[in-house]
Amino acid sequence: MTAHAPITGGAPVSTMATLPGRQALMVRYLRDWCDSADGQIRVWSDLATRLGPARGQAALKAFEDMVAILLAFGRRPLVRHQANCTCVGSDEAVVALMVSTAATGAEEEAMMIGALLVRADMIRPLVDAAMRLGVNLPENAAAPIGAVNTTKH
Repeated sequence: MTAHAPITGGAPVSTMATLPGRQALMVRYLRDWCDSADGQIRVWSDLATRLGPARGQAALKAFEDMVAILLAFGRRPLVRHQANCTCVGSDEAVVALMVSTAATGAEEEAMMIGALLVRADMIRPLVDAAMRLGVNLPENAAAPIGAVNTTKH
């Protein structure tokens, strides 16, 4: 019998308050999206409010594509914290960093980060979606509308 290593993707590595705007936004969107249908509505509503309906829809499509790839082709299950947790887990931080890096046009760097998350043949589609998403979001984005981080895990 072989002992299995624990999944550590949820290990706290930061706090929501210390993440740069775009990265904090990605963590919040990822949590809301994976949490419930209501969370998915909050993501769409926030994107539409920030970007207007047309750009918001394009950003939502990119976000949906990215999350679908992460969930279907991840190297292991993606670990996230509860929606209102003040901590940021390592998986969440890596996704946020990849989107932020892709948004700057540092494609090769974003691909190296993406390699931590998905199998090799899905890195390119993941980073393409992250680039389409990231360029629509301001680097200094404020917290999502209605987001309050008051709880710990």
